[in-house]
Amino acid sequence: MQLKLTAALFSILIIAVSACGQSKKTASVKNGETYAKVLQANLQRTLPGAPGMEPVNEYRILINWKSSETPETFFWRSEGDWIECSVAKAKKTKASAQGITYTAEAVSLGKIKKNDTLELLPVTGGKYPIPSSIPETATNTVFFKTAKSAWLSLPVKNIKKAKDIVMP
Repeated sequence: MQLKLTAALFSILIIAVSACGQSKKTASVKNGETYAKVLQANLQRTLPGAPGMEPVNEYRILINWKSSETPETFFWRSEGDWIECSVAKAKKTKASAQGITYTAEAVSLGKIKKNDTLELLPVTGGKYPIPSSIPETATNTVFFKTAKSAWLSLPVKNIKKAKDIVMP
């Protein structure tokens, strides 16, 4: 009898511990299209001349900041990458057959105002953990936060691919 009671208590203990250890479902990331709009996105690949080296992908994402709240941070989520973005204020210089060209000037995040055009450049080299609220399936998406918001997403639907640069 005592063996059955001990086995029952042990089973209850195992079930309780495993229930506590299960991960809790996190809130989904909200769409940030009320804060910003993607104007264009470009991808330029550089193919190294040395055999066995990986190509380098350089993304440039142009957005219009529509919010009066200033952003705190921007990250780019491509396939398998979670990369912090540098931010520059972009100014239109001319329109041509290849599209609109811009010049970019570095800006601190605190100086960003409503209706600014921003150029986001994912910068490789940092090791930032992906927040648990970011879905694993989200790719080709800009994620950002403001002081008053949780993570917000801005999916990039069309990425214009420029001609590859082949290194000698």
